[in-house]
Amino acid sequence: MERVGFFCLMLCGYLHMISSETLHVRQKEGNIAVLHCGRLTNGKVTWSRDTNGQRVDILTTHDGETTKHIADPDRRYSSGANLALTIFRVSQSDAGRYYCSGATVELSVTEQTLHVRQKEGNIAVLHCGRLTKGKVTWSRDTNGQRVDILTTHDGKTTKHIADPHRRYSAGANLALSIFRVSQSDAGRYYCSGATVELSVTDRLKSMTTTSTATTTTTNRRSTEAPETETTTQGSYDS
Repeated sequence: MERVGFFCLMLCGYLHMISSETLHVRQKEGNIAVLHCGRLTNGKVTWSRDTNGQRVDILTTHDGETTKHIADPDRRYSSGANLALTIFRVSQSDAGRYYCSGATVELSVTEQTLHVRQKEGNIAVLHCGRLTKGKVTWSRDTNGQRVDILTTHDGKTTKHIADPHRRYSAGANLALSIFRVSQSDAGRYYCSGATVELSVTDRLKSMTTTSTATTTTTNRRSTEAPETETTTQGSYDS
């Protein structure tokens, strides 16, 4: 009888370990994250996640049919026959703990940093990683705080800051365009698909460097005396 009780205790502990199994998934911003529900591949599963201290249901999948419990206008969430939760175009806000009937999944989203360099006075175009469609909000670090610049969706742009000179815009490809960039525009920008580091070079220094290089080349050419070929003609006595 004691052996039976011990066996039940071990079995219950094993089942508890399976039910509380935590899987870890790491993905880059803008890519697709696939979260598997432990060893489950059939049956009925509801995926949920922690949001603001509460567990919120995302979707339920059963026999190939999916029912969503949250608004998903950009169709970022889906589930297939294997019960896995697929998240398209993952961003930092997607990082966290997800739950299903078979496991707990910890999703980590690594920052994808792109680097853009432009001269003062030109147009800087910042692409949102691989994203070319959907809804995107561009923001930047300003005085230690992240400030939203604009949101673009289906060709429509909503600006969140004053822009009297119309320096900021976004096109159909979700890229942020900054007209007449200056040194104050340099810094880190964020969107749903990537982080972009913008460097702005001083136009005057660039022009001075180019001018100096041209002058040096000209002086070098002028000091190189051309070779002169001298031909001496002989005289004949008649």
